[in-house]
Amino acid sequence: MQESVETLKFPLELKEYIRTCNLSHQTISFAADEHLYLQEDEDDSLFILTKGHVEIFALSDKGGETILDILGPGALCGEGAAFDRQPRATSARALSAGEAISVSARQIVAAMPQHPKLAKLLVKTIAVKQRVLVERLRQISQHSSDERVLHLLKKLCSNSDGVPVSITHEKMARLIGLTRVTVTRSIRKLIESGQISTHSRKIYIKPNLL
Repeated sequence: MQESVETLKFPLELKEYIRTCNLSHQTISFAADEHLYLQEDEDDSLFILTKGHVEIFALSDKGGETILDILGPGALCGEGAAFDRQPRATSARALSAGEAISVSARQIVAAMPQHPKLAKLLVKTIAVKQRVLVERLRQISQHSSDERVLHLLKKLCSNSDGVPVSITHEKMARLIGLTRVTVTRSIRKLIESGQISTHSRKIYIKPNLL
């Protein structure tokens, strides 16, 4: 199944403004399944996606994989380790071929006095990511599996401007801390209750729920 969803959607303003600041940057191309960076890497590069989709994930000590976000054009990733200069806590893997702008955090910090809008856009973008993370933790700790599945589907559909969702049950499970079997069971319940429907391997959400 070809997946084209985003758990976190950004306006393109940061990407466009970075280019107006005349910062030294690289435009990198990547293929599907290629990594932009790996957990435990140490460098000060952050990335702004311009084409394609990337999933951000973390590996446990036992090799288990938790997906934190699926990002598309305009998204910022890798900024945490870039600014605090600690080993990366996550990896970024391409879901499709695409491109990204790679910028050194040191260059961004040096440019902020001359470009105060750059600092505002970065703070706003990081705040959005933090808010989404807190909401996801709240969903995991306070809501039933059916509610978590429905909330995720509504978020994905909203980020795609109402386009039906195409995503595997396995990937949904890794996004919201459930098993694939539990997600499949919840999907079945949501279909029976009329809140969602499926057709041609896509999931449709009842319009009044969006």
